[in-house]
Amino acid sequence: MKKRSMKMITGLMLIAAILCLSLWFAPVLTSASAMELNNDECDVVFLENVKELAKENYAGVITISATKEMLFDMDLQPMGFLYLFSANDEAGYAVVVRINGSFEVAELYFNAQDPYEEANGGSRVYVGNMLYLYYADGDFYVAGGETPLSEHQVEAVRSMAFYADGGTLTTSSETVYYVTKSENKLELAKRHPGITHIPGYTNTCAPVAGANIIQFWDRYKTDLIANYTPGTTVGSLYLYKTPDSTTDAVLAQLYYDMETNVYGDGTTLSQFMNGLDTYCARSNYTVSFDSCMVNNTFSYTTAKQYLAAGKPLSIFLYGFNVVDITPITNADVLSYWLSGAGHIMSAFGYKEITYTLADSTTRVDKYLMVAAGLTVKERGYLNVESNLQVDDAYAITVS
Repeated sequence: MKKRSMKMITGLMLIAAILCLSLWFAPVLTSASAMELNNDECDVVFLENVKELAKENYAGVITISATKEMLFDMDLQPMGFLYLFSANDEAGYAVVVRINGSFEVAELYFNAQDPYEEANGGSRVYVGNMLYLYYADGDFYVAGGETPLSEHQVEAVRSMAFYADGGTLTTSSETVYYVTKSENKLELAKRHPGITHIPGYTNTCAPVAGANIIQFWDRYKTDLIANYTPGTTVGSLYLYKTPDSTTDAVLAQLYYDMETNVYGDGTTLSQFMNGLDTYCARSNYTVSFDSCMVNNTFSYTTAKQYLAAGKPLSIFLYGFNVVDITPITNADVLSYWLSGAGHIMSAFGYKEITYTLADSTTRVDKYLMVAAGLTVKERGYLNVESNLQVDDAYAITVS
C-alpha cells in the first residue's frame, strides 16, 4: 500500500493558552452519507495536500475525484471529514479534522480502501491515527466489528481520543495507595525554566518552548541572553529565575525568528528549528537537534539518555497531560490537567516512581519534568504513558 500520513504540526501542536472553541457545525448526529466537495476551507486543505502528495505516487497527468463524509469525536460532536477519493482510478482516503481553529490533515493514504467501509450505516467516529469506530443504536463499535464495546473499553478509548474542541483543558485526579515506594530521577536543575506567554501574542506555544530552552542554555552559553543571569546557585542546587521582562523579550524575538503565524496559525516544525538556529547564530552559537524517535515512535529510553547527557528536550504533542504529584501518608495524589489539543513542551529531567501495592503487584509511573507552557501550570510532570501522542521529540544542544 502506498501511504503517507501527514503529521499535524501547524495549529495542532501550537497553543499559547488553553481556549474552548465554538462548534463549527450544529451538533446534530447523522448517519454517514457522501457529500460533494464545495471548496470550503476543509476541502481546500484536503485538495492542496492530496495534489501535492499525488506527485510522489503517480507519474504524468493525475486525475483526482472525491466525496466526503462527516466524522465525529467520542462525544459525538462533528470534528471533520473523511475524504474518499480516486487518484488515477486507484481508491484512497484522507482524514481532515479541525483542531484549534484550523483544519489539518491527520491521515492521507493512496491505494487504500475506506476504513469505515463496514461501519454498518452508523456514524463514523475518529479516535486517532488509524483508530476508527462507529456509533449506532447507543453503542460504539470498532469499524468492521459487530460486537459493541463494553463500558470499560469505551472509557479506555476516551482517555486516548482526540476531540473536536481540542483546546479544552480538563482536570482529574487519582490517588495511588502503596505499601512501599521508590524513585529514580534526574534533574537538570532543581527549578527549571517555566516561561509561559506574553500578552498580545497568539499561538505562542513554539516560541515559549524555545524560550525555555534558551533560558536553560544561557546558564552555560552566557551570551545567549545579553546582560542576564538566568538563575541562582543555592549550595549544590540551581534555581532558574521566574519569567520577567528579559525572558519576555526573548520570547518576542523567537516569535519573530520562528515566523509564527506568518504562513498560517502557529509555527511549523521547520520554522521552530530555523527560528532557534537564527536566534543562536545571532550570538555566534550553533544549535543542534537529536531525535528521540525510534521507528517513528517516541523512545523514552533515548530521551533519558539525552537528558543524562545534559541536553533538554522539546516534545511535539497531540494530546497531552500535566501532572502534580502530592505525597500523603502511604499514598500519592496525582492531579492531572488534560487536553486533546496539540502542544509543545520542553523537558528538563525525568522521574520514575515504582509502587508496591497492597495486593503485592508493582506499578511503575514514568514522567518527564516539563515546562508545561500553560498559563495555569508553568511546570509539572508529563506522564509518558497517559493521554499522549508524540509527533516528534528532540534533544537540543547549543554550542
